[in-house]
Amino acid sequence: MSPLPVVEADPKAIPLTLVTQNDLEAWRNAQSDAVQAWLGATGFKADSGEFCLISGADGALDRVIVGL
Repeated sequence: MSPLPVVEADPKAIPLTLVTQNDLEAWRNAQSDAVQAWLGATGFKADSGEFCLISGADGALDRVIVGL
């Protein structure tokens, strides 16, 4: 198996945060109040394949949370 290629980070890339159900509570508690509220409002439970879009202060997509 060959190693993954190393590439420069693209400043336009949207980060993916992968979270398991077992780690959700601790991870969620480390997030800002706004992110915690949004996760609650959307009912995100980190089910396998579930995702939640998180916007930044400017309203643009900031990151995607993905359940494993």
